[in-house]
Amino acid sequence: MTSATHRCDYADRLFRECIRERDKTCQMESPECWGELQAAHFVGRGRRSVRWDPRNAVLLCFYHHHQMDRDPIGKHSWFADRLGEERFTSLHMKSREAFDRDYDRVIRELRVLRQTQND
Repeated sequence: MTSATHRCDYADRLFRECIRERDKTCQMESPECWGELQAAHFVGRGRRSVRWDPRNAVLLCFYHHHQMDRDPIGKHSWFADRLGEERFTSLHMKSREAFDRDYDRVIRELRVLRQTQND
């Protein structure tokens, strides 16, 4: 893992595993679930300052992930309710920060998160 692209891909893989281990099932709690379980982001993955922030993602089935992405107002409300006002505001503030491009730090933090989830 020498290039930034490889470290970013590895961080994405670790992040998906953390979200799957944390949530275990589609978080929409609906009988209409179908398809692969995916880590769905509230703030888009392009905002690397929050791309790997566990507050910024939930596990959703394929159906609910795409349904949520087609309804930005509903998505905003759902995440705001889920996180609460303080955490939601904090996530938004962090999303405006520049990413320091320290993928090694991100990977270390995700490994710690994964370990604490397994303890």
